[in-house]
Amino acid sequence: MLNESISRSVVLPFYEGVLRRRSTYRYYREIAGAPYLEPAALAAMREDLLSRLVRYAGEHVPFYSELFTQRGLDWHDVRSIDELREHGIFLAKNDLRERSSDLLSREFRPEELSTYATSGSTGDPVIIYMTHDLHDYRDAGKYRVEEWIGKPPGTRSTVIWGRLKHEVWYKRLKTILYWKVRNYQHLSAFNQTDPILLDYLEQIRRHRSKFLESYVSALLELVRVIEKYGAEPPRLEGIITGGEALYDSQRGRIEKAFGCPVYNRYGSTEFKNIASECLERRGMHINIDNIIVEVLDKDGNPIVGEPGDIVVTDLRNLAMPMIRYRIGDIGIMSDEVCPCGRNFPMLAQVIGRENDILRLPDGTTMTSQYFAWAFLYMPGVSRYRAIQKSLSRLVIFIVTDGTMTREQVRDWILDTCDDITARGLEISIEFVDEIPLTTAGKYVFFISELDAKDGGA
Repeated sequence: MLNESISRSVVLPFYEGVLRRRSTYRYYREIAGAPYLEPAALAAMREDLLSRLVRYAGEHVPFYSELFTQRGLDWHDVRSIDELREHGIFLAKNDLRERSSDLLSREFRPEELSTYATSGSTGDPVIIYMTHDLHDYRDAGKYRVEEWIGKPPGTRSTVIWGRLKHEVWYKRLKTILYWKVRNYQHLSAFNQTDPILLDYLEQIRRHRSKFLESYVSALLELVRVIEKYGAEPPRLEGIITGGEALYDSQRGRIEKAFGCPVYNRYGSTEFKNIASECLERRGMHINIDNIIVEVLDKDGNPIVGEPGDIVVTDLRNLAMPMIRYRIGDIGIMSDEVCPCGRNFPMLAQVIGRENDILRLPDGTTMTSQYFAWAFLYMPGVSRYRAIQKSLSRLVIFIVTDGTMTREQVRDWILDTCDDITARGLEISIEFVDEIPLTTAGKYVFFISELDAKDGGA
């Protein structure tokens, strides 16, 4: 493994700037001070970037030329997100899926651009396009937010995420080199058997990682084997979560098992890093020099301190502009000023996907956090998944750990969940040998199959 200071000051700059001819480190230096700008300066920056984006989209992107005309928007000098909201300007997931070619700027050809594919958890994957330069800028943004928690570039780290999937030897070698020069150890999020997870703990120790990055569900699997086998956790300075909603109950359990703080991060394939916690952990700072985040009520009005739909505008992606994109997540905007001194506003919490909402026959709604708490210390359960089939029916699939009989597990679940059965929800429990991960390597513990007519998302 590389010496951290050499990696940070020599290897990474040489790899990025000379070998790959990328601007990541230059951008990293340029954007480091942005969070400390005065609010007025940040507002002016955002206004200029938004005006440029909307004007460009109206001139060069067929989808927006048509949408702006339909909505009666004069796109030549838009100065605030309020103007777009008032004219009903939105980008829906179906638009992104069905009209992706119309969302590309006429000034770019697809083969000239970097591409990312969404996970396709709600359908076929969608390709997101951006310039190579913007790719570098977003990598620099990742370096910036990680430095907020004492993790500068080159820090020895382990990431449990996806998997190294390239079969062609030279592509696999390129990917391995990518992680090595960053002082990262990459472990697959798939095939999470107990022996593999125990080996992961040992590999993290041998790598002498200071930080661990992973999905919440993969971390909880590591916690499970630590608790089950009394395994010694690696000594870490911090854990970074992403890819899934992090609830307080999960954060507390992970911190107790590993003995270090957990830092939450919110991002997506479409926008990469959206918001991240600093050392204070009082909310996730939104990277407002890159994006605009709104949290809206059911009538489309901005709200603070209560759950609402998250809508995101990418201020810098001109190749494939995404203006007021309904990302499908539920979150809570904060009005708190962080004592860290950074003036980026904060998301208090990201609760999860729109289809992470449990809806009961009496009209009550609950977030899937209900199950995170209900199953937190439920004995006899190795893994579970709750699927809402209708307003009145919920099926819970259970993988047992062998410490209790199925009858005991069934009784425990029904007793724990009696508050929702009392409201008319019928619970069926099915025992299975395995609950598969998603194609991205995530573990989903709640799925709603309700459609709009049932009150679903």
